[in-house]
Amino acid sequence: MGTYTTAALVKANYKRFAAGNQSITDPQIESFIAQVDAIVDGMLYKIYALPLVNGADVSYIPNIVKTVAVEMATARCLKFYYDSNQVEENEIVRNNWKDNLAMLKGMVSNPPEMLLPCKFREGVRLNDAGKFEFNQNLTNDSATFWSTAMDNAGEGMQPIFDLDDWTDSQVDNEKLSELSERRK
Repeated sequence: MGTYTTAALVKANYKRFAAGNQSITDPQIESFIAQVDAIVDGMLYKIYALPLVNGADVSYIPNIVKTVAVEMATARCLKFYYDSNQVEENEIVRNNWKDNLAMLKGMVSNPPEMLLPCKFREGVRLNDAGKFEFNQNLTNDSATFWSTAMDNAGEGMQPIFDLDDWTDSQVDNEKLSELSERRK
């Protein structure tokens, strides 16, 4: 079981697209849920305290985050189905991933397109203009640790795994060589 969704919810959603198709197992679904949990946590950690809590420090996961997690995990399951059965990918599924990823990004954009009713992480506040401000003081507390040291480390580099369009991702060996040279 993931932080934001369950295998049962993903399975029910999966059946909307692949009715009667039982080609995906619970362990596979759980692995896709874990991937989506990591993506959601990685995005939300920019602004929000994790695990998500409300103003009273009570664990709280907004329904919109649960919905995004179900849809993204379902898209990963369907991508697996299309790849393993050599079936042409459904454009609706591809757009579902992109739309939900965009919604997730909107939760942490500056200014925010959507504010979650959750506690901000330490060092983040919303100013009077409706934009996030970040305290650049570093702390040793692992729950509030952040670093800006890597912000420019990948300057001019493209990610190997592009969350927006995973099927077109590929390794650029020239960029890898260049990065390797920089590290020497």
